[in-house]
Amino acid sequence: MIQITSPTYQLFGFANSMQGGRPENQDDFGFAETPLGFALVVCDGMGGGPGGKTASYIAKNEFLSTLMQCNAQTPPATALRMAVSRANDAMEEKMNLVPELRGMGSTLVAVLVSRQSAFIAHLGDSRCYQLRGRRVRYRTDDHSLVGDLVRGKVLTEEQARVSPQSNVITRGLGNTSNHVADVVEVPYRKGDCFVLCTDGIWGSMRHEDLLQRLTSVQDIASKVGNLSAEVDRIGFAAGGHHDNHTLAIIETKTDSILKEKMSKQVKILLAALSCMLLVSIILNILLLVKMSNHAVAVNDSGAGGVPVAESGSLASSEEPIATIETASVTEKAEGKVTTITEENDSLGRQIKKLKETQAEQQDKAGQTVKEMLEQVVAQLNGLKAINEKDKKDASKKSEVFTKTVKQLLTTLKEKVPAPNKQKVADIESHVSGEAFDCTKNIWPSKKMFVTSPKTRKVIDEKILPKVEELKKNL
Repeated sequence: MIQITSPTYQLFGFANSMQGGRPENQDDFGFAETPLGFALVVCDGMGGGPGGKTASYIAKNEFLSTLMQCNAQTPPATALRMAVSRANDAMEEKMNLVPELRGMGSTLVAVLVSRQSAFIAHLGDSRCYQLRGRRVRYRTDDHSLVGDLVRGKVLTEEQARVSPQSNVITRGLGNTSNHVADVVEVPYRKGDCFVLCTDGIWGSMRHEDLLQRLTSVQDIASKVGNLSAEVDRIGFAAGGHHDNHTLAIIETKTDSILKEKMSKQVKILLAALSCMLLVSIILNILLLVKMSNHAVAVNDSGAGGVPVAESGSLASSEEPIATIETASVTEKAEGKVTTITEENDSLGRQIKKLKETQAEQQDKAGQTVKEMLEQVVAQLNGLKAINEKDKKDASKKSEVFTKTVKQLLTTLKEKVPAPNKQKVADIESHVSGEAFDCTKNIWPSKKMFVTSPKTRKVIDEKILPKVEELKKNL
């Protein structure tokens, strides 16, 4: 078990990797203080013989070393995607040099924490959870066959966990066809925990049991150690063939600068409740005024026509009647005030509860349409800025940026309102054109290889204006 500390960003955590019932441990993890923040990564290797162990080791090392080489001005999302791309390139180079390793691969899940926010990147079925007290937020969606079936409501989470196809990965490093990471930026609060784990952890027990253990009242070191021991206990009781399992938890000691965004749906609900509260207060004030005037009228008239002595006091024989009637009106008014106060308090509690839970209304993918458009801009700017000594490296970068843009546009076309779908389609047509062919759009310039002027022109004159137009229409 290894302790993780980062005084710069006030983080504290523990990580543990166990062999389970397998001949060797093909999981790996690592962490480092980088120019962009504190990075923690967990990998789960795949492949026969030494392949899985080698794959996870390469993925971890290349990922962290790439982040270490970035400067502080590099957009974190761009840096993470570049780190994933280089990890995949390193794995492919190793397979070309050592034929016995062909077919190896690895999942990857990582968190990059700075004072601004936390960025989460992942490929495959290794997961990241964000814990806040007893509340759990899913920050990754499994890139797997059963994961797709769960999202399509064909399988439940539990059915997917025990399915024989649970290890069929649809996205990862090395031996999969899709090597593009999902990257999302999230805010955090003091005391939040980011939990990174391989499928050996979450696949060992019912999800409800796992979440109960993760949110239990224990210090982080005990939580990591006890959960790892429990996975081994369950595995050995079932025959001792259980998977390697790696668990890493870091706790934040401050709030991030980035704050939670309120969803449009919650804003509408809050506005509606605020209007209801205002109307209720106005009606209740009017009712109180009316009841107060009525009480005064009762007193002035001698409680509805009861004879009054010339001195202005009630006749002694009628005094009990007037007193009882006035008291009755006062009690009704006081009872109404109590009811009004309770109603207003109830509305206030509803608004407070909505504010507290508004973060849970966010899209599970963690990206609004505007955020995805910002990602498109970041990727296009990264493509424009390519400047490498080696043409192969420049082409690889071009391929990564272009693939990521295409993937973002495919998702955007589903999310944007109908009137804007054609604009996304127009951008897609440009990205699919010859200017974005990574085998042709890299040019030599002053002993370096850069993106061609034609590609930069298409980006600046055709694509970025359409993206800005889309952002204004949202």
